[in-house]
Amino acid sequence: MTDSGQIAVEIDSIKSIEHLGIIAGTFHKLGLAQIIDRALPKIGQHQLSSSQVLLALLLNGLGFTERRLYLFPEYCEPLDLERLIGPGVTAKYLNESVIGRLLDSIYAYGPSKLFTNLVTQMFTVYKDGVQLCHVDTTNFSVHGEYENGSNDGCIKITKGHPKDKRWDLKRFVLSMVVNQHGIPIFARAHDGNESDKETLLNTILSVRESFTFDPDVIFMGDSALYTEKNVQKLGDHTKWISNVPATIKEMTDLIRSDIPFTPTSDSRYSCCSVDSNYGGISQKWVVVSSEEMKTRELKTFEKNLPKRFKTAMKGLKEISSVPYACETDAQNALSRYLKETPLVSLVDSQIKVVNKRANGKRGRPKEGEELITQYMIEAFS
Repeated sequence: MTDSGQIAVEIDSIKSIEHLGIIAGTFHKLGLAQIIDRALPKIGQHQLSSSQVLLALLLNGLGFTERRLYLFPEYCEPLDLERLIGPGVTAKYLNESVIGRLLDSIYAYGPSKLFTNLVTQMFTVYKDGVQLCHVDTTNFSVHGEYENGSNDGCIKITKGHPKDKRWDLKRFVLSMVVNQHGIPIFARAHDGNESDKETLLNTILSVRESFTFDPDVIFMGDSALYTEKNVQKLGDHTKWISNVPATIKEMTDLIRSDIPFTPTSDSRYSCCSVDSNYGGISQKWVVVSSEEMKTRELKTFEKNLPKRFKTAMKGLKEISSVPYACETDAQNALSRYLKETPLVSLVDSQIKVVNKRANGKRGRPKEGEELITQYMIEAFS
């Protein structure tokens, strides 16, 4: 008490919770601790259970800090860990060794298996169920060598198709499935060079093995899912929605045909539904037409037409100035040009035979002089 009669309180430190209270509260409400501790029994003499350490990792990951393991105690120091995680929990218990042992335990148990167990528990609390499964992939670039063992059972950190455009870095792929509310229900890591076509199919098959869903559940994926092999694997017993790639001949022919579009409730769109048996599986294709997109594409086409024509003429000049060793090479070059420039229509084209002096000299060749036969493209647009 001060001389004036006021009470002074000395505060050693202030502990915060911030938005992490919502994360911890949801974790406890879902009853995830029991599932985690049953799957990952505590190993060693440390003070915390596996569920408490895993909750600390969640708080770090969803705290928008992404602190490295060796900095973990520093990250936890200002937090009210007793309220967030449990009585007696302090930052010194959450050291690099404790977290490393937990990560080893998760790997040994199976990350996807543990995630599936937690999702199953979540469905016992939130009984909204699953009506739609949206399947997709992404990949993450990493720095370092990451030497891959041949039979270690780990995913291969290697170069693949980079969605972040970092062709110089190695990466790994992550597939994920979310329900109709965007809540993740399945996740799995894959090799960095694994094809999306294979990954999406295998993910759907794994989800069906892991959960017992209503038979009317719909799986949705992008055009990478739509291949003849995948369609056959999914069969008639799986309901799915996907984009049909325009590279499929049947779709290309359909788009170029005179499609009888029907107006929809949204005046911006019209659609046409046709039956297909692609891959031997009965299915329905829906072609959607957008007037707004048509207008935008037409303006873009007209804007770029002079530039495309100039590029096409430059390409025609280039292939016409190159001598070819045989008629087949010349014909292949012309065919390749026409394929790459579909807007160009040639009035006339032919392969012309040209005999040149072997020594490169100009003028009339001498009698008996060896000549080189070459082939040139002569074309007019």
